Amino acid sequence: MATWPAPPNAGVVLSDRAVLRLERGGSLDAEIAPAELYPALRTNYARIVAAAHTLAADAFRPVPDPEARALLRRSGELDALLVELALAPQMGQPDLCVVYLPGLDIAQHALLVGTESPLGSPSAIAARVVAIETYYEFLDQLVARLRPQDEESTASEVLALVTEPGRGASGRDAGLLP
Repeated sequence: MATWPAPPNAGVVLSDRAVLRLERGGSLDAEIAPAELYPALRTNYARIVAAAHTLAADAFRPVPDPEARALLRRSGELDALLVELALAPQMGQPDLCVVYLPGLDIAQHALLVGTESPLGSPSAIAARVVAIETYYEFLDQLVARLRPQDEESTASEVLALVTEPGRGASGRDAGLLP
């Protein structure tokens, strides 16, 4: 996923607006390139969404707090959807795959930073931190799905995971490249 507009001659690009276009249909406005990808992705979009929903539902079912579980599930569905789109057969075998997963940032902000009221008791805060840790485990599973599954391709593959502290950051670290 990349920023809109998707350049028509830059290979396969799903912009940050591609999900909205796939959900709503209609004529492309540089959300997906090449444009020939759009009909095939649109045809398979319901299956892709269903797979993403299942991944997120299964991952967050054990979270005891219903509010936290619902929030993690919504964030997880978005991240899983982006991974499922990247893995869709219509995307082919890319030389480079770059996927932005915003779900952790959204979940952390909602659970730990962006609440209107105080976070509550120490036990409530601890439960929210445990919920966020569940999200990290979910991300591990998603990133593993992006790795090649056959032994031949892993010898030449490089996975770089770039992180940024996100909305709740104090600005200390500009980003990390592990």
